[in-house]
Amino acid sequence: MMKKCIIWGNGNDYEKLYNSIRLEVYKRNIEIVAVVSKKENIYSKYIDGVPLIIKEEVVDFEFDYIIISSSRFYREICDEIVSMGIERNRTINGEVFSYACFDFHKYVGLIEQPVTIISDDCWGGAVYHALSLPFSSPTININWQKEEYVRFISDLPYYLNKPLKCGREGNLETGEYPIGLLGDGNKQVSMELIHSNNFNEAKQQWDRRQKRINFNNIFVKFGMRRQDNWESYLEIFDKLPYNKICLFPYVRDRERYINSALFEKWRREGERKGMVDSYDINDYLRSPSVMRRTIDILSLLCGEKGCFRETDEIDLVEGNGEVL
Repeated sequence: MMKKCIIWGNGNDYEKLYNSIRLEVYKRNIEIVAVVSKKENIYSKYIDGVPLIIKEEVVDFEFDYIIISSSRFYREICDEIVSMGIERNRTINGEVFSYACFDFHKYVGLIEQPVTIISDDCWGGAVYHALSLPFSSPTININWQKEEYVRFISDLPYYLNKPLKCGREGNLETGEYPIGLLGDGNKQVSMELIHSNNFNEAKQQWDRRQKRINFNNIFVKFGMRRQDNWESYLEIFDKLPYNKICLFPYVRDRERYINSALFEKWRREGERKGMVDSYDINDYLRSPSVMRRTIDILSLLCGEKGCFRETDEIDLVEGNGEVL
């Protein structure tokens, strides 16, 4: 369904984003109904065929989203829009239009049905940042021991509905980070709150983000090395009823894992560097530039196949032989 959008800002960033936005118009994903500019910068009634207006006139238009074309003042403009009585989730950072393989329909799907990314490290936070999406998951900036994480993802509804308890307080003088606990008795799991100075700070963040969990759209990320108990972990991971990705450098059965092409490439790169076991794929893929180059992240989060941009194989559409 085509969405009606207003573009806020017609400066240099508007010029940079213009072709990317027009592509979405061409694909019939969006219709631009107006462009907002400062009053002193308006010298005509139209720009690129659509009305040029001031912010006070926004309420006169029917629209679904406001695309903010100023990256420098994005947050300030968001606050200004909210002060006008418009919900923040109706604003979009125009920078995402320049994201490789961007598709407005997929992106809006992640706004209207927020994705809760469950991650064993900072990968989830990096994805939210890259796509300018709100953190709809409490597992941000948290590190897990593999055994603990496997138990956690094995029963997400149970653990995500449990309160976070203190297992160990943080100590700035000794450099100890706090430890958090979820669950009770033999079902209890622990997590390392490595980016928090104390447990209370971590709990406040956890509780705030826990309220945003969308159990109807969960994505699970898991990273392993060859030294881990990988066969038993993968057996559990394969059974998870969610969209997911496992970052794993050792693939014996290419048909079994949707991410094998990426890791064959990574393994070759590791071998070239002489670091097959120590070269960390998780650190490699957390880099925003690598993530953009390697994965069609919107397709990945939407559970689509063929989401890797770097591959040794070409998949063909059945029947017509067109390259996907």
